[in-house]
Amino acid sequence: MKIDVWSDVICPFCYIGKRRLELALEETGVDAEIVWHSFELNPQAPASYGMTLPEVMSTAYGASTPQALAVLSHEEEQARSVGLDFQWRTAKPGNTFTAHRVLQLAASRGLGAEAEERLFRGYFSEGEEIGSADVVRRLALDVGLEAAEVDEVLAGDRYAREVRADEQRAADLGVRGVPFFVVNDSATVSGAQSVEHFAAVLRDEAARVQSPPSDGGAVCHDGVCEFPSA
Repeated sequence: MKIDVWSDVICPFCYIGKRRLELALEETGVDAEIVWHSFELNPQAPASYGMTLPEVMSTAYGASTPQALAVLSHEEEQARSVGLDFQWRTAKPGNTFTAHRVLQLAASRGLGAEAEERLFRGYFSEGEEIGSADVVRRLALDVGLEAAEVDEVLAGDRYAREVRADEQRAADLGVRGVPFFVVNDSATVSGAQSVEHFAAVLRDEAARVQSPPSDGGAVCHDGVCEFPSA
């Protein structure tokens, strides 16, 4: 089974949704290939805001301090419920375009999942400044990427086209927020849904692809047989 995921590494519910999907995969025993796609929540963000996350939410998004703190406390609680450590008090948000380009490199080297997890953890749990090229470089080396390749990406615009292509595909799909999941180019899940919801989607999709067509050419799934349209 293939699962395409659009995500940004500074999106708390992307990290939470990632973990809930992983728990659902464990629960169902479904074997899935997860393909990560780039999505920038704020392409105009500076490399570093130089302020706390509540201040960024107030300045950039117009949230009052009480509103920002309430949202962050809720996200922290949701993260904790799936074993994640969201240290929003020390989080350093910033532009993620460089991070996405390096994630594209990691994916091309078969290290996409490892790089996604490392950058998520670096930003959410370790207070890493995700908009810093030096930080992204260090985290990329942690997962086994070659220093020379990472440096080549950071020195130019390599993988910029791939990032933009992912974002255009998201736009074509009507995606306006992340996380966004597409299972087998069929079922979609928007947002960090519950483990139970993910598990139900996985089971339904597994049953759909395993149901053989009948002798008369009908396709049968979920207790219903339908003849394909001409």
